[in-house]
Amino acid sequence: MPLFFILSGFVQSDSSKKNIVKFIIGKIKSLLVPFLFWGLLFCRNDNYAEWKDVLYASSLSLSYAKTFSPLWFLPCLFFLLLFLYRLRNLLMTILIL
Repeated sequence: MPLFFILSGFVQSDSSKKNIVKFIIGKIKSLLVPFLFWGLLFCRNDNYAEWKDVLYASSLSLSYAKTFSPLWFLPCLFFLLLFLYRLRNLLMTILIL
């Protein structure tokens, strides 16, 4: 799995010039919307607890929901990219000062 994170970093464009709001909206559209679409599509519609497990987004909760459990990668990548965006901007600020 670490290989997928490394590969996604290689294909990540330089987003340090983007506004944080535009960056977050872009990542929601490209990572979280497909996660919710496929996760909720594969879960049974009659059980509310399974929908809640999909929204929790851990690998274990996705397997409880009997949905496509490899989807845990998408929300994890979303939060990692947000963290790296803030870290990059913080380091740029420190290095400029």
